[in-house]
Amino acid sequence: MRAASRCAPEGTRTPNLLIRSQMLYPLSYGRTTLAGRKRRYRARTATPKPGPRDAGHRTRRERGIHWPTRRHAGDDERMSTPTLDRLTADLTTAMKARDTARTSVLRQLIGAVRAEEKSGPTVRELSEDDVLAVLAREVKKRRESAQIYTDAHAPERAANETAEADAIETYLPARLSDDELQALVTAVVADLGATSMKDMGAVMKEATSRAGLAADGKKLSTLVRTALTR
Repeated sequence: MRAASRCAPEGTRTPNLLIRSQMLYPLSYGRTTLAGRKRRYRARTATPKPGPRDAGHRTRRERGIHWPTRRHAGDDERMSTPTLDRLTADLTTAMKARDTARTSVLRQLIGAVRAEEKSGPTVRELSEDDVLAVLAREVKKRRESAQIYTDAHAPERAANETAEADAIETYLPARLSDDELQALVTAVVADLGATSMKDMGAVMKEATSRAGLAADGKKLSTLVRTALTR
């Protein structure tokens, strides 16, 4: 201590050993605090967990447990149909052409299809008809929105919804004309022997099954109702 005092500058005091230890190992390091001593005691006395090589212990892989892997857009296991492939290719083309309006519509359609995959308790693979049904539903939503905007005197928004619906319809089968739809209803009514409005449910079910997505539901319902009330 005397040697240290002789080496210290004049007018200063040399810290004692306790202060020196605290300067070298501050309290924040946990060396002199009660929490630090407890932490080191628990580390020394804790029972080690069995490792992969210990007897009676099996790893997750040995137990058949695997972490789920994230699925990406380029994975081969992702569901693919001709219409969905066409949507994806058109999205790439629209992005390269910087067509923001078409890019937005295509992204919404692909998102709606992917959401339909996960709509149930488990992820399911959609068929071509399922994808077309999703697109038909998107068209119906936009037609209804356009009508709402028209009634609310918002022609610009109505025109936007109508343009999106028209763009989506290019991916759907061609619609039946009024004459083709009338012939279909007449054939269904004759085949089922329907004579009154009580048979409307059966006629609509059969006509919708035959026409598929090529028929407008409202027009079909009107024609069936007219045919059964004659």
